[in-house]
Amino acid sequence: MRVLARLPAVMILLYPALAQGFAGCSTVQIAGPGAHVAEEGSNPIRLGKYVYAGFAEGTDVGVVASSDWGRTITAPIILSDGGGQDRDVRFAAGGANAYALWAKYEADGVHAFFSASHNHGLSWDTATDLGLKRPSTLMQIAADGNAVHIAYLTNDGNVSIRNSSDGGRTISPLIPIAPAAAEIVIASLGHDVYLAWGINDGRADTVFARSHDGGVTFKQQNLTEARPSGSNEPILSIEPASGRISLVWREDVPLQAIYLQSLDRGETWSAPLIVAEPARQVMVADGGSEIYISFLRPTAVDRHNDFQVYLTSSKDGGKSFAPAVNLSGPTGLRHLDGDFQRPIPWVDATTGAFRLTAVAADGVRVWNGKKGHVYPPVFLGPGMQASPAYNSVVFEGPNATVLYGICH
Repeated sequence: MRVLARLPAVMILLYPALAQGFAGCSTVQIAGPGAHVAEEGSNPIRLGKYVYAGFAEGTDVGVVASSDWGRTITAPIILSDGGGQDRDVRFAAGGANAYALWAKYEADGVHAFFSASHNHGLSWDTATDLGLKRPSTLMQIAADGNAVHIAYLTNDGNVSIRNSSDGGRTISPLIPIAPAAAEIVIASLGHDVYLAWGINDGRADTVFARSHDGGVTFKQQNLTEARPSGSNEPILSIEPASGRISLVWREDVPLQAIYLQSLDRGETWSAPLIVAEPARQVMVADGGSEIYISFLRPTAVDRHNDFQVYLTSSKDGGKSFAPAVNLSGPTGLRHLDGDFQRPIPWVDATTGAFRLTAVAADGVRVWNGKKGHVYPPVFLGPGMQASPAYNSVVFEGPNATVLYGICH
């Protein structure tokens, strides 16, 4: 581990009261050119007043940390992990522990690497090589206190998991769970660990697996085999007070967003509910009194698709959702580049604070709100792959730079 000296700590003012939309945002470059962030969020993350963010640049992974709600960040700390190109860093946190997971491209294939901090991101353990993972697939990480769970697709065709019960100081052997094709997601709460992923056994379907013993054993079920269309891109969210699990996916024929939930730790599920049509890149964030679903809707503009940002929410525990609201208007996005333009929601189940980042052709915007009210956005600048956590935003800017933003 080493501290990158090229960037001083950043001091940015944050106003604690949020009765209306953000007045503005400030950004600072923390890496690049030649730096990247991962798809689908988990960077930055926030736990209490602590914020963690980072990047992959060449053979390095860098982390910045904040102990004041994101107003100031440390200079980047580099997690030493040897040679090979690094990509796709993701974070989780529990108590004083922060966890980082990333991919390293080496001569024999793509390896999963992991490191933990036990002092809110000020210093980090030596990186651990977890072995080979399947190329071109995302890894996922979830944590609750000292329990941390790392899931990824392995070259034997399975989705597999490693667990730690001591804050990442020791990691379990690899535990194969079941065959998987893609689109893995993970969430955890106490001893409960939940996974969802895609399979392709004649058509695309979504499988859910639950563990009530800290990720040691799992029971699985195909949630979409009775649906008329295949499903893709499952996303999970847990409401921590009740333990409610919210799950969304995208169906292809027709192109629609589906929501369902479990109130008994994944044992049984509500009937799938069609939330919106058409919809792409569907996301969910369960804030307790409100459940938010964001997505992109292809809309005809000048005889071309224009992918516009929509948001809907439920105030009755997921039994119904309000008509989706167009937050963006025309975006100028005629084509989707992987998940680089995915609209990422974030919610604090305790306070009801809501955030959303989304991408248009000219760059990144962030919305804030509370308890179902969403205010006009603030423009952060040119870029893509944006993700929020409270008043912090991380995104990939021009020339493969990584920027950290703070809004007030």
